[in-house]
Amino acid sequence: MLTKEKVLGFALDAGFHKSGIAGTDSMEETVSCGQYHAEGSGSFLISALSCYRDEPADLSKQNNPHGLIAPFARRNYYGEAVGRMKEIFRRIMEKTGLRKRDGRIFCNSRLPEKPLASLSGLGFYGKNSLIISPGLGSLFVIAGLYIPVKLEPDLIPSEWEEPGSICGNCTACMDACPVGAIVRPGILEESKCLQYKASRYMSFSDDEKRAWGYKLYGCQICQDVCPYNSKPLFHNEERFFPHTDLLEMTKRDWHEITEDIFQKLFKKSAVKRTKFKGLKRNLDFIKQ
Repeated sequence: MLTKEKVLGFALDAGFHKSGIAGTDSMEETVSCGQYHAEGSGSFLISALSCYRDEPADLSKQNNPHGLIAPFARRNYYGEAVGRMKEIFRRIMEKTGLRKRDGRIFCNSRLPEKPLASLSGLGFYGKNSLIISPGLGSLFVIAGLYIPVKLEPDLIPSEWEEPGSICGNCTACMDACPVGAIVRPGILEESKCLQYKASRYMSFSDDEKRAWGYKLYGCQICQDVCPYNSKPLFHNEERFFPHTDLLEMTKRDWHEITEDIFQKLFKKSAVKRTKFKGLKRNLDFIKQ
């Protein structure tokens, strides 16, 4: 018999830092999973993989500065999370006889991952619209697995239900956003968010270019100032070390980068989302 405790144990074995269970019958809207609807028919395992490592934000060398790449973007945490979820599902299939087509793995997908994370008890909505998990802060990626098996769902503390309620009077993220993209607690206006626009090759106004500043990829100002991220859980897994060539890049190297070098440097990085033309666009934004 497959139990909640067994599934959560699989997630822990796979290296996820925190996990929870949400029942599909608790969803307000039907959630599409593959070729069928999952409402009332199964469970979601929702897991967090920390993407925080104790490393400098600036990888450039003295007297040879170049643009910044946010630590979360220096390797592909999303791909790693999917790989770990596949191992969990493999163990579930062995135990239950389920087939591949019976489940669905998702990460950085169109499914409502943040609502599912909240429903599973993984964390609460911060005023920056991100899920904040005690002990992890918001510096993690969310991965999920749907299975057509009823498991006991995790209970959500009542004080977690209102976005930003746990944040109290703190408005650090809202005050720090250079473009005012957090329009009210828990509500992010994506058309203003620098990170959203940078990862999708959207146009920048002159004011947005100035706000973007000295970055190559990755804006996480609203996370940097969050008190819950002051002492987050960090990992030191070797597989998440930056590409060695990335550490050697100079300002000249960046401006002369080719698409082949881009593919090599960011093969396992979230920067691939912006594509080569997006990185070149961001290079043009950097203040000289």
